[in-house]
Amino acid sequence: MKDDFLPHILAKSKPEDNPETLVQHTDRLICAWLELRKRYEPILGKDENFWFDSFIAILFHDFGKLSQNFQEVLRKALKRKGLYKLEPLRHEFLSGMLLAYHTVVEFRKSQALQPNYSQLFAVLTHHKNFTTSLFACDKFVRWTIHQEDFEEFIKYAKARIMEYF
Repeated sequence: MKDDFLPHILAKSKPEDNPETLVQHTDRLICAWLELRKRYEPILGKDENFWFDSFIAILFHDFGKLSQNFQEVLRKALKRKGLYKLEPLRHEFLSGMLLAYHTVVEFRKSQALQPNYSQLFAVLTHHKNFTTSLFACDKFVRWTIHQEDFEEFIKYAKARIMEYF
């Protein structure tokens, strides 16, 4: 799976000499998901909707890392130049917001799929327990995602969905 989607969007600051991009990280998780599906599909007996929902959760679990807030945190950790003017924001909150929109929006294309709130909670809690602190903040934190990064991520997501479903 070699693509040139979003090479400038980082997911991890380690290793420092070659940090992992968001697409590399997500593709690694998709490979792990494929192995889990192959191993457990015969045992679990879940339908295609279960596997699709779990795939979507993996695909969008780190969507919030597109935010410039998160990218500044990584650039700072890597001691790269930057303005560092944005407040940090938990990336899983933004990931969960997008997934919540996808899950509950009434006019989504696939009306046959029922909302799956488990995938939303999985994304919101993939780093920390789900508590009200996820939503608590002393001040308003403005988050920024560049439109072109958002559009490129959606192209990437569509390509992966078409590849596996």
